[in-house]
Amino acid sequence: MTNKLFIIFIGLAVIGLIFAPVAIQAQEQAIGRLLPVSIGEVSDSGILPDSPFHFLKSWGRSIQLLFANNLVNKAELQLRFANQDALVIKQLQMREKYELAEKYAQRFQKNFEKALQNMEKAREEVQEKDQERDLNKGKDIENLVEKMKDNSLRQQEVLASVLERTPKEAQQGVMMAIVNSGTGLENAIERVQGNEQKENFRNKMDGQINKMPEKIRTQIRERIREKQGLGPKVQDQNQAQGQNKEGQNKQEGQKQEGQDQQKGQGQQELDQGNMEQQQESGSEKPESDTTGQGQQQKGMQGGRN
Repeated sequence: MTNKLFIIFIGLAVIGLIFAPVAIQAQEQAIGRLLPVSIGEVSDSGILPDSPFHFLKSWGRSIQLLFANNLVNKAELQLRFANQDALVIKQLQMREKYELAEKYAQRFQKNFEKALQNMEKAREEVQEKDQERDLNKGKDIENLVEKMKDNSLRQQEVLASVLERTPKEAQQGVMMAIVNSGTGLENAIERVQGNEQKENFRNKMDGQINKMPEKIRTQIRERIREKQGLGPKVQDQNQAQGQNKEGQNKQEGQKQEGQDQQKGQGQQELDQGNMEQQQESGSEKPESDTTGQGQQQKGMQGGRN
């Protein structure tokens, strides 16, 4: 009985794989526009989640994974699924189905995470076995990691274009998909290739983020810092430079104000010293006058005598 159910399941999945392209083409013709983007080798979003035939897509993916004969092949398949999911999100955004696009972002993250997990498991298997015997497999893993890097940057570019045209209330899911996939790949690169390769990828990812609109760029960087445990606040580079310059100008202004105060205080002390000298001079003059008058009176008295 179990074997019969399995055969039926396989048969339905094969039928889905055969007729899925027809359903996709019919959907696209009804809308009158094709998806103008691609990620890696994937240029077709497949059946969209609002289609009654979407279950065939899930079946087809399960069958492909079932026949994948090693972890590297599974990782490549799941990377392909993640690429396709990113195109689905873009297509839903083009149809203004923003809430559905935000929900589908979780599926994108799940497939990308599985691709990373299988890639790392394959790496561990190679390290445990004879390196000479698995040299070719090790090269396959290195090629897979490089493929993941390129595809991830393209995924971020596509998803960023979705954010630009999505209302604020429906941006959170897509934004976290960008952040989680990017930081997840960073950590995997560090474990597989080392810190230097991780920093190289981070620089490329930062360059990708710089191309985004300022508001989105700032929000993504804030969430990346939160993910890395560096704190929730982050400033855009240009904004930070402007604030640094403003702080420098403020410090210079305070310094100049202090110098002016010192200068004014010195002038006051000088003026006060001059006044004291004048007062001393004034107090000495009456004394000399009194002495002169006394001498004059004494002279007059002497003349009378």
